[in-house]
Amino acid sequence: MPPIAYLTKWRLMKSRRLLENTSLSLEKVAERCGYLYLSTFSRRFKEAFNQTPSAYRKGKRQRVLQE
Repeated sequence: MPPIAYLTKWRLMKSRRLLENTSLSLEKVAERCGYLYLSTFSRRFKEAFNQTPSAYRKGKRQRVLQE
């Protein structure tokens, strides 16, 4: 795996954890994961997980409430 691909994967996995476990804004999540622009973060997240960061967070919260 090329270094940039590894870094991108690491950033996205970290962002998923932050979305699941914090109430940080999407801007702060993007910033903490090394993205300068929310649009870039959102695009990369959607490419990797087939949903936007906000949809991912909403889905996780609904599953927790159902349990």
